[in-house]
Amino acid sequence: MSKGNVYIVTNEAMPGLVKIGKTTRSVQQRAAELTHTGIPFPFEVAFSVYSPDCSELEQCVHEQLAECRVNLQREFFLCDLVKAEAILRELHQEQVERWLEEFMPNCVPQPSEFAIDPSVPMIISSHVEIHPFEVVEAYGYLYPEDMTGAINRMQKHRQGIERMKWLEPKVGAHEVKT
Repeated sequence: MSKGNVYIVTNEAMPGLVKIGKTTRSVQQRAAELTHTGIPFPFEVAFSVYSPDCSELEQCVHEQLAECRVNLQREFFLCDLVKAEAILRELHQEQVERWLEEFMPNCVPQPSEFAIDPSVPMIISSHVEIHPFEVVEAYGYLYPEDMTGAINRMQKHRQGIERMKWLEPKVGAHEVKT
């Protein structure tokens, strides 16, 4: 087991073929090594991912594309680049999620389309005059359709916090004057 890259390279001299391999070094270095004097064009890196176990990931991709393999002794596949990339992406994500579950069992990865630009809470914070941490906390209560009126909701959230502060008992408020 070793960390490294799983890559897909193509060569203009071999249309329709992709080579799917692994390396613990630079993918560009590996592509340069693959270029032999018998091949008129250099290999081009089409896609690569960094993997916690590149041998396992490479083997899984090869198994998924077994029917496309042109020679059992070589890592070349007669396969559409888009299909090969999609399979590598999917298997890589599954592998990373398994590792994450093993080492951080309560961590839930979120797709990148749900990622929040870090500047957004700061901008909203300045508009509604609340701390950015409160803005981030409020995100947990919002649905995507709520984001249209996010600033109004943040203001309501802040007003609710302010009302709660007024309801809190004051130190010495219940003391009887004598």
